[in-house]
Amino acid sequence: MALRPTMWLWLLAQLASGAAIRGALLLRDGRGRLGEDVYYPVTELDRLKTSMTMYEENSKLRWAQDRAALESAASGTVSESDRAFLEKAAISNEEDLQEARSVEGKMLTFYHTLRTALGSVGTAPSCQVLQCGEHAECEMHNGFAACKCSQCYQGDGLACLPGPCVPAGHSAVLTLPGKTGEEPSDIAEVHVAVFARDHVAVVARDMSAENQGFLWAGFATADGMVWDAPQAFSSGAEAVGPVVVGLSSGRILIAYRDHTDVGISHLVRGRVKADAHGAPRAEIRSPVPLAKEQAQRMALVPLSPSRIACLFSARSVNPSGELGRAFGAAALVELVDEETRILGKFRFADMPVEHIAATALGPTSLVVAFRGLPDIAQEGSTSKELSATWIEMLDDELVVDTHALELEPDRQEMMGRGVALISQNVFAYSYESSTEKQLKIATIHVDPNTHRMTPVGEPAVISQGSAEVIQAISVPSGPLGPRSFTYFQKHGAKYGAAGICRVATSGRAQDCKSIPFADAALRTASGERLMDGRLLFVYADAGSGRPYYQFLGAQDMLQ
Repeated sequence: MALRPTMWLWLLAQLASGAAIRGALLLRDGRGRLGEDVYYPVTELDRLKTSMTMYEENSKLRWAQDRAALESAASGTVSESDRAFLEKAAISNEEDLQEARSVEGKMLTFYHTLRTALGSVGTAPSCQVLQCGEHAECEMHNGFAACKCSQCYQGDGLACLPGPCVPAGHSAVLTLPGKTGEEPSDIAEVHVAVFARDHVAVVARDMSAENQGFLWAGFATADGMVWDAPQAFSSGAEAVGPVVVGLSSGRILIAYRDHTDVGISHLVRGRVKADAHGAPRAEIRSPVPLAKEQAQRMALVPLSPSRIACLFSARSVNPSGELGRAFGAAALVELVDEETRILGKFRFADMPVEHIAATALGPTSLVVAFRGLPDIAQEGSTSKELSATWIEMLDDELVVDTHALELEPDRQEMMGRGVALISQNVFAYSYESSTEKQLKIATIHVDPNTHRMTPVGEPAVISQGSAEVIQAISVPSGPLGPRSFTYFQKHGAKYGAAGICRVATSGRAQDCKSIPFADAALRTASGERLMDGRLLFVYADAGSGRPYYQFLGAQDMLQ
């Protein structure tokens, strides 16, 4: 009785692995002649493949003969029970043939992949018989298949480790597609969101188009980005402080206000999906008003597959229509079918707020950082300019913790800021201390039960000087442990920079260093982390306002 295909595949794997191991041991121990030892594993692998190919051909011939015999017997005069038995045997014979073909393909993949791993590059006839490693893809070159590591990774294509995204002497900065038939964009503000694994949405205010808002939709690939043409989303009006967030369903929500000074805030829903050719396409709806008397940039945080928290500065209105005191507000927005629902509006600060930043802490919780500006500073009161509040979605409401965090309560003039998750229950709070002319970072621990936020040690200095842009991104821990990543544009500097700090086991940020990541001074910038660990940045240079994007990999952040 012949061996079943799965059995001889297992035998081939054992024999081939044994050959490779024996060859490696011979080389390591220095036994035998060097010229023979170098080729021993590959030679043995070739011999095994030849033997198994001959076995496969003979087996197929026997299966063909068996099928012919079964068909001949079935065509003769036999009883119904005999006919049923022969039909069952024929079906089993066909199943064996299909299994043999499947195993043959696996055997060839095993052979070519192991041969490549042993150093015989350029022998696989197609990508169907070559198994590349993680973060790699197969390419055809001169009639042979080869594995190549994806962008931001380096190696032989079978084992790819994090590498620099920007090769030495080469800029990876690429221009976003421009508006068809119009003058180049002059971007004043930009914001990017990454969602649904590889979907990207970029929103910007374009001064060359009377400050209208534009949306770029794209898909992130191993080698770069695929973009859709930009679309206007503000219905001809200004779009000041545009921000965007995406959901796992592909839906997006854009928020902005319609005047550079004080205006009405609006929400625009949409969806990014692939067209018939697999290219990204965005569908957007008309703007929906959210609140009046808006003068601050908003922040958006996804909280579920269909819900988003919108953080903004609001003002109360008395029964006669007169404006009252300003306060920090959070709207719970739901995107269902073709409708944008405001499930409720909730207060997170009973004082005017500005420089709002927020990040998700979990699937239904977030932290919002802000500069609190009480109307009247009482004698003996402390500064609330570095505040943060914990918020959680519970059913159809947002529950706000009443114990707000207040960092550096003795200092004022705390301006730009960003927050980003470092690890479970720990986030980074990056900010500019204008009076000290320093960029700082504090790590904050959140108690999972009480939700109280506590600073871990003293703030660390990221860089000296003042900043025109300062934001933070959550980055993967990597082999060197947790890190924080803050990107900024220092006043007067000729390039954008990033401050990277190591987070010790105690939770404190330390060993901070700055690295340049953009070749030009930044007017505005926004960054997000992709699923594969790369960082995607979109920015406009301070001179022309042209929009660009680029990637940073794990290796770039370690340099």
